[in-house]
Amino acid sequence: MKLSVVMPVYNAAPYVKAAIDSALSQLPDGGELICIDDGSTDASWDEIARLSDPRLKCLRQENQGAASARNAGLEQALGDFIAFLDADDLALAGRFEIPLRLIESDARLGIVGAGVRVIDRQGKALRDESHPASDTRLRWITLFNSPFTFSAVTVRKSALRFDSSVIPAEDYAYCADMLDRGRGVILPDLLCAYRLHPGQVTQRRNDALRESGNRISRRKIQERLDVDVPLDLVFLMRHLLAFGWERLGPEHHALAFEAQRTLTHLFALFKQGKGLDASELAKIEQELLRV
Repeated sequence: MKLSVVMPVYNAAPYVKAAIDSALSQLPDGGELICIDDGSTDASWDEIARLSDPRLKCLRQENQGAASARNAGLEQALGDFIAFLDADDLALAGRFEIPLRLIESDARLGIVGAGVRVIDRQGKALRDESHPASDTRLRWITLFNSPFTFSAVTVRKSALRFDSSVIPAEDYAYCADMLDRGRGVILPDLLCAYRLHPGQVTQRRNDALRESGNRISRRKIQERLDVDVPLDLVFLMRHLLAFGWERLGPEHHALAFEAQRTLTHLFALFKQGKGLDASELAKIEQELLRV
Protein backbone atom coordinates (compact mmCIF):
# COMPACT_ATOMS: atom_id res chain seq x y z
CA MET A 1 0.00 0.00 0.00
CA LYS A 2 1.46 3.33 -1.03
CA LEU A 3 -0.25 5.97 1.09
CA SER A 4 -2.13 6.36 4.36
CA VAL A 5 -3.91 9.67 4.97
CA VAL A 6 -4.35 10.49 8.67
CA MET A 7 -7.19 12.84 9.64
CA PRO A 8 -7.85 13.74 13.29
CA VAL A 9 -11.41 14.97 13.90
CA TYR A 10 -12.69 17.07 16.76
CA ASN A 11 -15.98 18.99 16.59
CA ALA A 12 -15.68 19.49 12.83
CA ALA A 13 -19.20 18.47 11.85
CA PRO A 14 -19.72 21.35 9.35
CA TYR A 15 -16.52 20.50 7.48
CA VAL A 16 -15.52 16.86 7.92
CA LYS A 17 -17.55 15.35 5.06
CA ALA A 18 -16.07 17.81 2.56
CA ALA A 19 -12.58 17.04 3.90
CA ILE A 20 -13.13 13.28 3.56
CA ASP A 21 -14.60 13.62 0.07
CA SER A 22 -11.67 15.76 -1.06
CA ALA A 23 -9.20 13.13 0.17
CA LEU A 24 -11.00 10.08 -1.20
CA SER A 25 -11.41 11.71 -4.61
CA GLN A 26 -7.63 11.84 -4.99
CA LEU A 27 -6.48 8.81 -3.02
CA PRO A 28 -4.04 6.74 -5.11
CA ASP A 29 -4.67 3.06 -5.82
CA GLY A 30 -4.15 0.99 -2.70
CA GLY A 31 -4.37 4.04 -0.44
CA GLU A 32 -6.41 4.46 2.73
CA LEU A 33 -7.93 7.32 4.73
CA ILE A 34 -7.92 6.95 8.52
CA CYS A 35 -10.29 9.25 10.42
CA ILE A 36 -9.89 9.39 14.19
CA ASP A 37 -12.72 11.07 16.07
CA ASP A 38 -11.14 12.50 19.22
CA GLY A 39 -14.21 12.50 21.46
CA SER A 40 -16.20 15.06 19.49
CA THR A 41 -19.23 16.50 21.29
CA ASP A 42 -20.97 17.63 18.10
CA ALA A 43 -22.24 15.54 15.17
CA SER A 44 -18.77 14.81 13.73
CA TRP A 45 -18.95 11.07 14.43
CA ASP A 46 -22.41 10.85 12.87
CA GLU A 47 -21.07 12.53 9.73
CA ILE A 48 -18.17 10.07 9.55
CA ALA A 49 -20.13 6.93 10.44
CA ARG A 50 -22.71 7.38 7.70
CA LEU A 51 -20.00 7.29 5.01
CA SER A 52 -19.32 3.94 3.37
CA ASP A 53 -16.11 3.43 1.42
CA PRO A 54 -13.72 0.45 1.65
CA ARG A 55 -10.77 2.84 1.67
CA LEU A 56 -12.06 4.62 4.79
CA LYS A 57 -11.12 3.51 8.32
CA CYS A 58 -13.09 5.15 11.14
CA LEU A 59 -11.79 5.14 14.73
CA ARG A 60 -13.20 6.74 17.84
CA GLN A 61 -11.48 7.57 21.13
CA GLU A 62 -12.05 9.64 24.23
CA ASN A 63 -10.86 13.22 23.88
CA GLN A 64 -7.07 13.25 24.24
CA GLY A 65 -6.01 15.91 21.73
CA ALA A 66 -4.81 15.96 18.14
CA ALA A 67 -1.40 14.49 18.99
CA SER A 68 -2.97 11.36 20.46
CA ALA A 69 -5.48 11.10 17.60
CA ARG A 70 -2.74 11.31 14.99
CA ASN A 71 -0.67 8.73 16.87
CA ALA A 72 -3.68 6.40 16.86
CA GLY A 73 -3.92 6.89 13.10
CA LEU A 74 -0.21 6.22 12.63
CA GLU A 75 -0.52 2.98 14.58
CA GLN A 76 -3.23 1.82 12.15
CA ALA A 77 -1.50 3.06 8.99
CA LEU A 78 -0.45 0.40 6.48
CA GLY A 79 1.12 2.74 3.92
CA ASP A 80 4.80 3.32 3.24
CA PHE A 81 4.04 7.05 3.16
CA ILE A 82 1.81 9.21 5.36
CA ALA A 83 -0.11 12.33 4.36
CA PHE A 84 -1.87 14.53 6.90
CA LEU A 85 -5.12 16.41 6.39
CA ASP A 86 -7.11 18.16 9.10
CA ALA A 87 -10.87 17.69 9.21
CA ASP A 88 -11.61 21.36 8.50
CA ASP A 89 -9.28 21.59 5.48
CA LEU A 90 -9.48 20.30 1.90
CA ALA A 91 -7.13 18.38 -0.35
CA LEU A 92 -6.63 20.26 -3.62
CA ALA A 93 -5.69 18.79 -6.99
CA GLY A 94 -2.38 16.93 -6.81
CA ARG A 95 -2.35 16.87 -2.99
CA PHE A 96 -1.11 13.27 -2.85
CA GLU A 97 0.24 12.59 -6.34
CA ILE A 98 2.78 15.42 -6.48
CA PRO A 99 4.59 14.86 -3.15
CA LEU A 100 4.41 11.07 -3.54
CA ARG A 101 6.11 11.24 -6.92
CA LEU A 102 8.89 13.33 -5.42
CA ILE A 103 9.42 11.39 -2.20
CA GLU A 104 9.41 8.06 -4.01
CA SER A 105 12.10 9.27 -6.39
CA ASP A 106 14.54 10.42 -3.66
CA ALA A 107 15.37 7.97 -0.87
CA ARG A 108 16.98 10.78 1.17
CA LEU A 109 13.74 12.76 1.32
CA GLY A 110 11.72 12.33 4.51
CA ILE A 111 9.23 15.23 4.58
CA VAL A 112 7.53 17.27 1.85
CA GLY A 113 5.37 20.36 2.37
CA ALA A 114 3.53 22.61 -0.08
CA GLY A 115 1.70 25.89 -0.54
CA VAL A 116 -1.89 26.44 0.59
CA ARG A 117 -5.01 28.31 -0.41
CA VAL A 118 -6.51 30.04 2.62
CA ILE A 119 -10.31 29.86 2.69
CA ASP A 120 -13.00 31.14 5.04
CA ARG A 121 -15.52 29.01 6.90
CA GLN A 122 -17.81 28.93 3.86
CA GLY A 123 -14.96 27.82 1.59
CA LYS A 124 -14.40 31.16 -0.16
CA ALA A 125 -10.79 31.72 -1.21
CA LEU A 126 -9.08 34.51 0.73
CA ARG A 127 -5.49 34.31 -0.48
CA ASP A 128 -2.79 31.93 -1.69
CA GLU A 129 0.32 31.32 0.38
CA SER A 130 3.28 29.71 -1.34
CA HIS A 131 6.70 29.83 0.34
CA PRO A 132 8.89 27.16 -1.26
CA ALA A 133 11.93 26.19 0.80
CA SER A 134 14.98 24.03 0.30
CA ASP A 135 16.38 21.53 2.79
CA THR A 136 19.03 24.02 3.95
CA ARG A 137 16.47 26.76 4.58
CA LEU A 138 14.15 24.36 6.40
CA ARG A 139 16.93 23.26 8.74
CA TRP A 140 17.53 26.90 9.69
CA ILE A 141 13.89 27.95 9.94
CA THR A 142 12.86 24.97 12.07
CA LEU A 143 15.34 26.02 14.74
CA PHE A 144 12.79 28.74 15.50
CA ASN A 145 9.43 27.86 13.97
CA SER A 146 7.64 25.58 11.55
CA PRO A 147 7.11 26.81 7.96
CA PHE A 148 4.92 23.79 7.22
CA THR A 149 1.14 23.92 6.93
CA PHE A 150 0.34 20.52 8.34
CA SER A 151 -2.51 19.64 5.99
CA ALA A 152 0.02 19.92 3.15
CA VAL A 153 2.63 17.62 4.77
CA THR A 154 3.61 14.19 3.42
CA VAL A 155 6.24 12.05 5.14
CA ARG A 156 8.04 8.77 4.73
CA LYS A 157 6.66 6.35 7.32
CA SER A 158 8.83 6.14 10.44
CA ALA A 159 8.63 5.29 14.13
CA LEU A 160 8.36 8.98 15.03
CA ARG A 161 5.21 9.88 16.94
CA PHE A 162 3.63 13.15 18.09
CA ASP A 163 4.69 14.47 21.50
CA SER A 164 1.63 15.29 23.63
CA SER A 165 3.80 17.23 26.09
CA VAL A 166 4.29 20.08 23.60
CA ILE A 167 0.62 20.65 22.73
CA PRO A 168 -0.52 22.79 20.95
CA ALA A 169 2.69 23.09 18.84
CA GLU A 170 3.16 19.34 18.37
CA ASP A 171 3.04 19.83 14.57
CA TYR A 172 6.15 22.04 14.78
CA ALA A 173 7.99 19.46 16.89
CA TYR A 174 7.03 16.62 14.54
CA CYS A 175 8.19 18.40 11.38
CA ALA A 176 11.45 19.58 12.96
CA ASP A 177 12.18 16.09 14.25
CA MET A 178 11.42 14.55 10.85
CA LEU A 179 14.10 16.81 9.38
CA ASP A 180 16.59 15.17 11.72
CA ARG A 181 15.76 11.84 10.07
CA GLY A 182 15.88 12.85 6.42
CA ARG A 183 15.92 15.74 4.00
CA GLY A 184 12.97 18.06 3.47
CA VAL A 185 11.46 20.47 0.97
CA ILE A 186 8.44 22.75 0.65
CA LEU A 187 7.02 22.80 -2.87
CA PRO A 188 5.51 25.92 -4.50
CA ASP A 189 2.35 24.01 -5.51
CA LEU A 190 -0.93 24.87 -3.77
CA LEU A 191 -1.98 21.43 -2.52
CA CYS A 192 -4.47 22.09 0.27
CA ALA A 193 -7.13 24.58 1.28
CA TYR A 194 -6.53 25.80 4.83
CA ARG A 195 -9.76 26.92 6.45
CA LEU A 196 -9.92 29.86 8.86
CA HIS A 197 -12.74 29.72 11.39
CA PRO A 198 -13.26 30.70 15.04
CA GLY A 199 -13.07 27.17 16.45
CA GLN A 200 -9.59 26.19 15.25
CA VAL A 201 -6.66 25.81 17.63
CA THR A 202 -4.63 28.71 16.22
CA GLN A 203 -7.56 31.05 16.83
CA ARG A 204 -8.23 29.85 20.38
CA ARG A 205 -4.80 29.18 21.87
CA ASN A 206 -2.31 31.74 20.59
CA ASP A 207 -0.56 32.26 23.94
CA ALA A 208 -0.16 28.54 24.58
CA LEU A 209 1.01 28.03 20.97
CA ARG A 210 3.70 30.68 21.41
CA GLU A 211 4.93 29.26 24.71
CA SER A 212 5.00 25.73 23.35
CA GLY A 213 6.87 26.94 20.26
CA ASN A 214 9.46 28.65 22.46
CA ARG A 215 10.19 25.38 24.26
CA ILE A 216 10.49 23.41 21.03
CA SER A 217 12.78 26.05 19.51
CA ARG A 218 15.03 25.93 22.57
CA ARG A 219 15.21 22.13 22.32
CA LYS A 220 16.07 22.13 18.61
CA ILE A 221 18.83 24.73 19.11
CA GLN A 222 20.26 22.58 21.90
CA GLU A 223 20.06 19.37 19.88
CA ARG A 224 21.44 20.68 16.59
CA LEU A 225 23.89 23.39 17.68
CA ASP A 226 24.67 22.37 21.27
CA VAL A 227 23.80 25.82 22.62
CA ASP A 228 21.47 26.35 25.59
CA VAL A 229 19.55 29.60 25.06
CA PRO A 230 17.28 31.06 27.79
CA LEU A 231 13.60 31.05 26.90
CA ASP A 232 13.29 34.85 27.00
CA LEU A 233 16.00 35.12 24.35
CA VAL A 234 14.41 32.33 22.32
CA PHE A 235 11.13 34.25 22.30
CA LEU A 236 12.84 37.45 21.13
CA MET A 237 14.82 35.66 18.41
CA ARG A 238 11.60 34.14 17.10
CA HIS A 239 9.94 37.55 17.23
CA LEU A 240 12.80 39.27 15.39
CA LEU A 241 12.76 36.66 12.63
CA ALA A 242 8.99 36.94 12.21
CA PHE A 243 8.39 40.68 12.68
CA GLY A 244 11.74 42.46 12.96
CA TRP A 245 11.70 45.22 15.55
CA GLU A 246 7.98 45.90 15.11
CA ARG A 247 5.78 45.46 18.19
CA LEU A 248 8.79 45.57 20.52
CA GLY A 249 8.42 48.19 23.25
CA PRO A 250 11.50 50.14 24.45
CA GLU A 251 11.63 47.99 27.57
CA HIS A 252 12.57 45.00 25.37
CA HIS A 253 15.25 46.70 23.29
CA ALA A 254 18.30 45.84 25.41
CA LEU A 255 17.44 42.13 25.47
CA ALA A 256 16.47 42.25 21.78
CA PHE A 257 19.99 43.43 20.91
CA GLU A 258 21.32 40.42 22.80
CA ALA A 259 18.88 38.20 20.91
CA GLN A 260 20.16 39.67 17.64
CA ARG A 261 23.75 38.88 18.62
CA THR A 262 22.71 35.37 19.60
CA LEU A 263 21.08 34.85 16.20
CA THR A 264 24.33 35.84 14.50
CA HIS A 265 26.27 33.40 16.69
CA LEU A 266 23.84 30.57 16.02
CA PHE A 267 24.00 31.12 12.28
CA ALA A 268 27.82 31.00 12.40
CA LEU A 269 27.52 27.57 14.02
CA PHE A 270 24.72 26.45 11.69
CA LYS A 271 26.58 27.15 8.46
CA GLN A 272 29.39 24.81 9.54
CA GLY A 273 27.00 21.87 9.12
CA LYS A 274 27.51 19.27 6.40
CA GLY A 275 25.53 19.06 3.18
CA LEU A 276 24.21 22.63 3.24
CA ASP A 277 23.69 24.68 0.08
CA ALA A 278 26.10 27.64 -0.11
CA SER A 279 23.75 29.84 -2.14
CA GLU A 280 20.93 29.27 0.37
CA LEU A 281 23.28 30.08 3.25
CA ALA A 282 24.18 33.36 1.55
CA LYS A 283 20.49 34.28 1.21
CA ILE A 284 19.82 33.50 4.87
CA GLU A 285 22.81 35.60 5.90
CA GLN A 286 21.50 38.59 3.95
CA GLU A 287 18.09 38.21 5.58
CA LEU A 288 19.71 38.20 9.01
CA LEU A 289 21.57 41.41 8.18
CA ARG A 290 18.25 43.06 7.37
CA VAL A 291 16.86 41.96 10.76
